[in-house]
Amino acid sequence: MKPGVKKVLRYASVLLALLLLVPAAYVGYLYITYIDRTLVSGSGYGFTIGQSKLQAYEAAQRAFEAGKLVGIDTVHDRDEELQLYPWLEADLPVEHVLDRIDGWDHWSLSLNTSSDRPSLLAVVVFEGDKVSGVGQPGKLGARWHPPAFPAVEIHQGQTRAQVAAMFQALSQSPGYESLRISTGWMARRQPKTFARAEFRYVEGDDDWTLLVDHEWSYFNTVRLRFHDGALAEIHRHRQYFELP
Repeated sequence: MKPGVKKVLRYASVLLALLLLVPAAYVGYLYITYIDRTLVSGSGYGFTIGQSKLQAYEAAQRAFEAGKLVGIDTVHDRDEELQLYPWLEADLPVEHVLDRIDGWDHWSLSLNTSSDRPSLLAVVVFEGDKVSGVGQPGKLGARWHPPAFPAVEIHQGQTRAQVAAMFQALSQSPGYESLRISTGWMARRQPKTFARAEFRYVEGDDDWTLLVDHEWSYFNTVRLRFHDGALAEIHRHRQYFELP
């Protein structure tokens, strides 16, 4: 065999070995770094089995302040929401919404008509304690001024208390006696900063998902499960395709 041919074959063999080695090394890396385990005793990831919800929340607060967590979520799917809050399926009279407005970030306003489906008027979306978007269906973010809308203005920056008062005033305006309000999809309010005042948003839930990484949040989590008010299970989850 000519020397030139041997040299080409040698380079080709090295290239082939590298092409096989890199995927194998990456699979090995994924296997080594993959985490999917559950603790039912002792401590792990800053939490201790048996601690109360408030103690776990305070531990999560410390982790958030240290940059080890980026958020928390207790909403998993609509069916679970409906089990916890059966009234979500209903279009509620305004007076039934006023004491719930603090716990939800998305409200839809509609009028009950003679047809089978209510007439959707608009949506109001909150970010924190203030309105972040108001608009007609399909035009969220625009200021809402339907032609027949009475002289009650809802706009960005208003507080929840102000909006609740305007809902009430609107329901008492001529032509709006049948006004109904319902929550949007997956609209339950969640803690944003782990402040002590936000504990009430997760206090009633027995499953918490703590988001470790912002970009791949739901692929990199610590999940806490409570039973009778005490932490019963700590589950660390990180999926294979998470990148370093």
